[in-house]
Amino acid sequence: MLELTTARPLHPLARVAAVLAIVAGLAALLLGVMRPWYARWGATDAEVAATLPGDELWPDFIFQETRALTVAAPPQEVWPWIAQLGQDRGGFYSYELLENLVGARMRNADRLLGVPEPRTGERLWMAPPDAFGGMGYAELGRVEAGRVLAMLGHEGADPRPVGTWSFVLRPDGAGTRLIMRGRAGRPGVEGWGWRAARLAAFEPIHFVMERRMMLGIAERAERRPPAKLALAVEPLAWLVALGVALVSGAASLWRARPGRALRLLGAAGLGLVVLPLTEPPLVVTVAVAALLAAAVPWALGRGGAARRLSV
Repeated sequence: MLELTTARPLHPLARVAAVLAIVAGLAALLLGVMRPWYARWGATDAEVAATLPGDELWPDFIFQETRALTVAAPPQEVWPWIAQLGQDRGGFYSYELLENLVGARMRNADRLLGVPEPRTGERLWMAPPDAFGGMGYAELGRVEAGRVLAMLGHEGADPRPVGTWSFVLRPDGAGTRLIMRGRAGRPGVEGWGWRAARLAAFEPIHFVMERRMMLGIAERAERRPPAKLALAVEPLAWLVALGVALVSGAASLWRARPGRALRLLGAAGLGLVVLPLTEPPLVVTVAVAALLAAAVPWALGRGGAARRLSV
């Protein structure tokens, strides 16, 4: 006798457990593998261990990141691009699409605007003063023309600073070493919820935006055209991966037999972690996003049940 049966439906709790297991695996990849790399992207051991200008603004911290990039231009040609940073000045030379998606109304300049030099005590705006309750700014805590721009960041409606963000320029042969140092957290004050949110969301997002800003500064100082195609297409590809992850995650919870949806959730989550953080060649990013989007009908379609033939 031939009997054709389908796989047994999963209990709702088993579906939730499967989704949580995938999320836990992605978190382990992000924190255990990717974070040690991106927290010191491009920086040498000496730069990571060094005391940098601006550190005195936040001597006690929980988290510290140090990133660096060599610019093929002398400090006096790099500094003007840093000196005009700000939403109401030259922008931040990063992913304008993502900045504007959250309401920053950013316009990144490709030329020097001749704006006044920044001064200690001034506000550097990350968003328009009328956005986010007027709290989208940092206060310049140390400015040394041609060498240091260090600021105290704010978060939400709390007027107290939450950390520092420093730009340090050092001569490196005929070029410049651009070193970024970020510090945040107050020991004994921030709880585990704040720490988890920072590790899972703020830090990786900040790295993606900061790396692109550093590359944007280098492009402009070296008189190279900014990578406008990547600036426009990469964020769209990442948003596609995010959309696929959300759709497949929801399908994994509502479908009685979520095998395909779970596999797509794992693939989309992996793409969402790896693509923005590693920034592979644009063609790779686009191809992965296209494959993920094309797999959605397969994951949601019929015929996904496993079959068994018995005699």
